[in-house]
This record gives sequence, C-alpha cells and structure tokens, in this order.
Amino acid sequence: MQTALENSAIYVTADAPPLSGSALEDLCQSYLVVKSTIDRLSRRYDEELLEKLIYVRRLDASLVENQEAMDGWLADLLPMLNSDLGISESCELKWLNESETGTGEAGLLVERKVHGISTDKFIPADFFATVEYRNIIELGEKLSGLLDDDAFVQRGEKNIRSVVFGRHLNG
Repeated sequence: MQTALENSAIYVTADAPPLSGSALEDLCQSYLVVKSTIDRLSRRYDEELLEKLIYVRRLDASLVENQEAMDGWLADLLPMLNSDLGISESCELKWLNESETGTGEAGLLVERKVHGISTDKFIPADFFATVEYRNIIELGEKLSGLLDDDAFVQRGEKNIRSVVFGRHLNG
C-alpha cells in the first residue's frame, strides 16, 4: 500500500495541509478492511445498508430501548439508502422486536422494492455488537467531517476534486 500511495495526498480542505504518509496509509487500510468486510457480509445482509452504516451514528442499546431515538436513527439512515435508487425502486426500514420477527430475535428489516417486487433482508440485533460493526462505525468516526466541499486528492501533478473518501482509492 505504501508504494500505491507514494506521491499521493488528500487535502481535506483547500487551505489545510495534506493528509499523506502513514496517516493516509492508516486511513486507507481501515477503509479497505471495512470494504472487504462489507463485501463478505453482503452475501447475507443488504450491501447498500452496510455501506451507509459508515455515515450514521452508532446503534447501541440506549437507542434500541428508546422508540423515539430509534425512529430518529432510522430516519437518518433511510434517505441515504433511497438517494441512490431509481424511480422504480424504494427501500423501507423497520426495527422489529423479538415478538414481531417470529424468530424471537430482534433486528433491522430492510425491505427493498424493485418494479413492485419486494425483497426482505434481516439484520439481527446481535450484528450491532460485532467486531465487524464496530470497525464500520470506527471508520465512520474517522471520516466524519474529514472532507470539506473543496477537498481534493493529489496524485503526482494531478488534482482530483472529491468529497467521498475511497472513490479514487483503486485508481
């Protein structure tokens, strides 16, 4: 990775000193670990939701136990999921308690509709206590507020405007 990042830097704002060297390498490494985790977990859980979890606050027991706080967390997450969808697609989120699932296990139901056909994926509450989820959230905390609207990536002599971390990581 060190070689790939050589002569690369991220300017989080136009006026700030660049993020480069070991700091950039550590951030890129964290990003790649989380992306790999999401790729693996996407066989079981909704991939787009896993990616958006990077950008929302941590879901913990205090949120789950407070219906109003839980509704707020879902309300923060839902527009992120729907923003990338086409006109014939929609997504709904519901937190189900143990009695609502039929399995005795609480969790997040992700309901996607594409051309009227519904697909449901369930993420059990236990997922939100895993190392994988913690890594996703910790990456989000590192990236939160990092890139300003005028942020850019510099590779050698080339500057690429970017406000999404990782967009240019693979080339």
